[in-house]
Amino acid sequence: MALDKDKELTKLASRIRQLREDKNVPSSVMADRLNMEKSNYSRIEAGKQNLTYFTLLRICEILEINPADFMAGID
Repeated sequence: MALDKDKELTKLASRIRQLREDKNVPSSVMADRLNMEKSNYSRIEAGKQNLTYFTLLRICEILEINPADFMAGID
């Protein structure tokens, strides 16, 4: 089975955005806590930026979700 990179990044981005909004965390705060420019963080949430495993772990930490639970929520 071949993975569609754009589709997978879009699903990942949607999950991040959903959790961030559920926790009422502004995207500017996420960018700050991740030590990145807001425009770079916006690219992650738009599904336009492939993020590192470490960045994903930091996002989970900020949003207070176990990485396994985070991944389980992606269709």
